[in-house]
Amino acid sequence: MNFSNVLRLASPCALLLGLILLLPELSDIALAQQPNPQRKTFIGPYDSEFPYPVAEGRIGEKDAAALAEIKQSVGATGFPERAGIEAQGLYTNGSAKTEQQFPASVAIEKDGRFRLDVQKRNGIFSIRLALRSGQAMRESGLTYTVHDIDFGEPIAMPSQLLEVADREDAAVVDDGDVVIGDYRMRRVTITLFHSQMGDPAAAAFYFDPLSHLLEKSVLVSHSGTNRSLEYLKVITYGSYRAEQGVTLPHEYSETVNGQLIMTLKITSANVTSRHDDTYFKF
Repeated sequence: MNFSNVLRLASPCALLLGLILLLPELSDIALAQQPNPQRKTFIGPYDSEFPYPVAEGRIGEKDAAALAEIKQSVGATGFPERAGIEAQGLYTNGSAKTEQQFPASVAIEKDGRFRLDVQKRNGIFSIRLALRSGQAMRESGLTYTVHDIDFGEPIAMPSQLLEVADREDAAVVDDGDVVIGDYRMRRVTITLFHSQMGDPAAAAFYFDPLSHLLEKSVLVSHSGTNRSLEYLKVITYGSYRAEQGVTLPHEYSETVNGQLIMTLKITSANVTSRHDDTYFKF
C-alpha cells in the first residue's frame, strides 16, 4: 500500500511509503488481476511496465552508490531527521465508477508510525501503523490486520528508506539508470532477508536522476488469507513543492497489478513531531 500497505516517515529516510500508499481496501485488491505465477506479468492500464523487484545481494551488503543515491534524496527534500508530517487533503478511490473525493488527513512520523483517516459517506476509513504492524478500519467499524510492513509502507520517505537500508539484514544494490516507458530513472533495490514474509523480500525505488527525488516505490504484497497470491504495488510521488522549507510530494497514487487503487492530493501540510504512540493505534 505507495499517503500505498499516506505519508509515512522514519528517522533518516522519509519522503511521504510507502504503500501500501494507502493500504488498498480488500474490495479494491479483489478487482486487481492476478499475475501469471510463472511469468510474473499482468494486464493493467497503469504501471504495468514495471518489473517485479528481485531479491539481490547478500545479507549486509551495502552498495556505496545506492546509499549515496538515498542520501542525496534525503538532502533534496531537506527533511529534518526526527520531524514528522501532518497533512490534509482529498482522497479518491480509484476503483469507484464516479471519482468522488473524500476529505482525508494523514500523519507520518519516525519508526514507521502512520495514520490515515478518510471521511467516507458512511463513516471513517482509517489505517494506523506502528513498528511494522497495524490495523485498518472500515466505515462499518470492522477492523483487520495490516501485514508485511517492511519497506516504509504505505508511503516511503527518503529518511525512512535510509533507516531500512541501515538494517543489518538488508542488502542495498544500485541498479543504475533504467528506462521505463520513455522516462529515465535511477533504481535502487533493497532486499530484507529477515522480513515478515519469511523469505527474502525486495522492493525497488526509482529516483529522478537529476533532482534525486523519489518518483516510484515498487514492491510485492501478499494476500492476508492466501500467501500464494501476489500483488505488484506501485506508489507514485508527484507534484513536489516546498512546505515550511521542506520539499514534499503533494500527490500520491497507488496501483495494484496495474489497476488504480487510490490517489491522494495534499492541500496543506505541517512539518511537526508531536503525537504519542496511542495516536497510531485503535
